[in-house]
Amino acid sequence: MNRSITVVEAIVLAFLLAHLATHASTAKAATLDQAGQRAEAEDFDRAVALMEEHMRVKRDGTLALDRKALTRDIKDGDARGIEPRTFTQLEEALSHTNAALRANRTEASDVFPSSETGPSIHKTSFTVMGCRGRNGYEDYWWGRRSYLDDCRTHTLVDALRAGAAVCGVLPSIQTRLCALLGSVGAIYIARVDRRGGHDGIYINWSPTLRVIYAIRSQ
Repeated sequence: MNRSITVVEAIVLAFLLAHLATHASTAKAATLDQAGQRAEAEDFDRAVALMEEHMRVKRDGTLALDRKALTRDIKDGDARGIEPRTFTQLEEALSHTNAALRANRTEASDVFPSSETGPSIHKTSFTVMGCRGRNGYEDYWWGRRSYLDDCRTHTLVDALRAGAAVCGVLPSIQTRLCALLGSVGAIYIARVDRRGGHDGIYINWSPTLRVIYAIRSQ
């Protein structure tokens, strides 16, 4: 038997529709944000590769960047889609690295180039039984790559979801990185780990600039 809905039913229906619309909007925003974070990670890799094409080790052991050649490539469109601030941050990181090189705190061969560096005293890694992936870190001219195995990645995600202090549950992570991870979404990190087959993640970041460049699966 057909009947018209009551006022109460209409209010409940309106509430449910509004809730569904809000949920859909939030999910869409989260998806867009994650897509943006993936794009930033890819842009970082491209920017590093482009800069390294025009970098060399000088006689004094520091790293030199041919800015004219880099600028020419950027004008030719090789850096299309990469935010200018990415290159600004990388050049600032390079300046900090050169200061460390001049002070003999590290050697150019330990931090450059990113894709061909070998083991050094500045690098450390270890694995935990039953946890896929590695832990530890590697230093490069642009900053640091910190590794978290799958177990520590899940601990990180749970802490972010609960609003807990990251360093409280992962004391092995550098304090500066803990503060930066507080602004990263748990959903995004979990998705990165899942897409990589649950082998853990690594975080490209700068301790001196206090910025996260990219988060990727191991």
